[in-house]
This record gives sequence, structure tokens and C-alpha cells, in this order.
Amino acid sequence: LVTLLCNNLAKSSEEDLRLLMVQEEPLKFTATMITHLESLDQLCFAIQVFLVVPIMSHLCGLSDCSIFMVGNIARVLRYLLFGLSTQRWMVLLSVTVGSFVIASLPAAKSLLSNSVQEHEVGTIFSFISLMESIGSLFAALIFNTLYKITHVYYVGIPFLILAFVAIVVLLFSAYSLYHMKSSRLRKIEE
Repeated sequence: LVTLLCNNLAKSSEEDLRLLMVQEEPLKFTATMITHLESLDQLCFAIQVFLVVPIMSHLCGLSDCSIFMVGNIARVLRYLLFGLSTQRWMVLLSVTVGSFVIASLPAAKSLLSNSVQEHEVGTIFSFISLMESIGSLFAALIFNTLYKITHVYYVGIPFLILAFVAIVVLLFSAYSLYHMKSSRLRKIEE
């Protein structure tokens, strides 16, 4: 649940930060270019959801755990590329490379629902919704303020901080998933 909170915090602030960042030097996107960027982002997400994720899960046989981890790695790459972007093509690359991030939320929800008993699924989804709401509530406050403070030094600082948060989430998720799998193996052996 903490992972979902952090991921939603990052996801909620990303669009605002991206809009602010691409309007600054050295990128200086026009309104038309921003529209194209957002369209590319949504197109990449659609391709991931309708084509890549089903292929990975059904044809390649990747588990929800693997898809979740790949989505979180994509999140780290997305934020690092955004944060380090000094040219327009780098922003477009970050949108394209990082589009697999869309797969992490459904995979996380699947992992959580499979980790509880059947009568607790409604409770876990209530907590997921709560974490998503809390993340959305605080994201703008935290990262828009951070952008205001740091953009005079370097406009990508908030994205670099988001990348650091995403790395912490990735490591925490890897540890949690390893612990969860080892617990299941111990139960099977007993």
C-alpha cells in the first residue's frame, strides 16, 4: 500500500511538473508541441495496455510480479530521462521509454488482491483507493512547491527527486515481493 501511495504521488504530480518543465529553457515547447507530447504519451500508454501487456502476460507468461517490477523500472527511467532532459528529443524518449509504467498499477492491484483472503479483497481495494486519494491530494502541494523553489537552479530537480522516490519504491517492492515469495515457499514446504 505504501508503494501505491508513492507511485500515485509521483503519477499525480508528473503531468503538472512536465507541463511546467517543457515551457522553460532550454526546451521551450510551444502549445502545439505540448499537445503532441501529451498525445504521444497517451498513445504509448494505449499501446502498452492493449498490446504489450497482454503479450507479456499471456504469450510470454510473465507474472504480475514481473510486470509490476518492469513497470517500476520504467518509472525510474521515465523520471530520470525527464529530469535530465536538455533537448526536446530527450523528453519524447522519456515518454516513450517510460510508457510501460502504466502496467504497474493493475499488476500491483492484482498482487495485493492475491495476497489476501477472498473476504478481504473489498477492504484492500478500499485502502488502495484511499492511498490513491491521499497521493493525489499531497502531490500538487509537495511537487509544485518544490518546482517553484528549485526551477531557478535546474528545472529537472523535481523529476530527479521523483526518480529517487521511484528507486526507493522499486527496492521496497523487490524486498516485499521476495519476502512474500519466500513465505509462500516455506508454507508449501511445511
